[in-house]
Amino acid sequence: MSDALVARLKVALSTLWAHFDVEKSCLPKGSCIWLLGDLKDMQDMPVRAGYASSSRVLTEAVEMVEGIPFLRIASLSLTQVTALTVLLTQAITLLASPLPPATVHDPSRPTLPSEIISIILQQLAVDEWAPKSAVPACCLVSKSFLPLAREALYHTLHLRISAQGRKRDDLPRRLCNALRRGCDLTINYEPLWTTLRHHPFLLSLVRRMEVKMLKVEEYSGYHQAFDDVLRLLEGSGARHVSLHGATASQASHFSRALWRSRQQFHSIELGDLSKLERVEEEHTTYSHFRELLGEQTELKELSLRAKEGEVGFPYDFKSSLVRIDLDIAQQKEGITPLFKSFTERSSCSLLHATLPFHPDPRHPKDAEILGDFRALRSLDLRLYAKDSYRQPSKRVQPPDVDARCKAFLSNIPHTATSLQIIGDSCTNHPIMHHLQSLPPSIKHLNLRALECTSAIILPFLRSRCLPRLQRLEYWDEEDLCEEDGGWSDEGREEVLELLEELGIEGEGRWN
Repeated sequence: MSDALVARLKVALSTLWAHFDVEKSCLPKGSCIWLLGDLKDMQDMPVRAGYASSSRVLTEAVEMVEGIPFLRIASLSLTQVTALTVLLTQAITLLASPLPPATVHDPSRPTLPSEIISIILQQLAVDEWAPKSAVPACCLVSKSFLPLAREALYHTLHLRISAQGRKRDDLPRRLCNALRRGCDLTINYEPLWTTLRHHPFLLSLVRRMEVKMLKVEEYSGYHQAFDDVLRLLEGSGARHVSLHGATASQASHFSRALWRSRQQFHSIELGDLSKLERVEEEHTTYSHFRELLGEQTELKELSLRAKEGEVGFPYDFKSSLVRIDLDIAQQKEGITPLFKSFTERSSCSLLHATLPFHPDPRHPKDAEILGDFRALRSLDLRLYAKDSYRQPSKRVQPPDVDARCKAFLSNIPHTATSLQIIGDSCTNHPIMHHLQSLPPSIKHLNLRALECTSAIILPFLRSRCLPRLQRLEYWDEEDLCEEDGGWSDEGREEVLELLEELGIEGEGRWN
């Protein structure tokens, strides 16, 4: 629409100077008549919503040329041609801008730049405290405001798939809510689906799709709903997809839908691929998973859950990841083969990593998996309470487990500035005794999942092994008495005073 108008404006601009009489320093009468007719034709051409300012500029250009043919000296001077050139160039610039521009030529538009308005609307759309009608209401402000509000409104598509109740006549209760008649599932966007049928171009505004399974049983025919999700993927511009609350079989079918869409995604978050009961089912699940990931070349973020069982992985992963989040149970071969398969091409691109922390003596290579990453900025280590190394607080950890923890922390790249210990809270976890092995580049340290006492934190701070540390989060548990290794009032005050002395922002649970 606007491209055709831009092309004609460029032709008019080049022809304007081609007809300019250099000797007389003016544009002849005949050329003025031609230019006037051409500009009036362009005035009738439609423009995209939000680009009304370009029409205003064209109107000014027409008014400048309109009276020339009826004057005694029917020509445009060099000064007038230059002014006309500025107007036409301005119209081309406005129409070619990726977002509707905010200019003084369009009083219906706000004075803030469109980029800032777009950011505000995007934040409003994801704000949990904002009314759900806030962004739709912004679409009704004006025609020029509509494109920006639409982008925020359709940026993320939230789909909830749930079992649909039936009446006595064995028909679904609300057929209009299901994408497919006769489907046992309902998808929560009847108004949206009606809108998309009349305005299919709106689907191209979708950038993120989040699917949530709400207690959908295995036998309920959920694969039909995933076929409808596939149709949405094929027509949308979604590059970020996530699945929540799904079983392993449902995650497999979701992976298959993503693979069949033939889209290149920027981020993928799959459901839990645990609890596979049969070898055949396991093979099917991971074959879809491998097919999907094996064809991704632009993937930047990957999140995978499998809290039980072995996890298959792609043989040839082609993407260079920026972020990886693995919530994986202890594997027979350790975490190294799986992690390396995903990050073989990411040694210079990986910035954020969330990894399971299993200091198993049987897998010594797990302690060295981070050594090759030269750009890593933040690392989250996830603990698991059921791991075999977790022992009562007054027991001594086996020396081989202790050594694995120390080796892992020593191999964290010196580019990392943030480390968080997350997951299940653990008392006397072996990692807490080797914090001095952390790289000196750490600025933010979160130890909330470790039930560290003041007897551990105070020596660690006094060693000043982290000279750049700016923020420390810890859990000063009050339920444990001092005799059991808990926190006393004196110990808590001593930690706070030392943090203030070192200029470190500290945050305990009871601060």
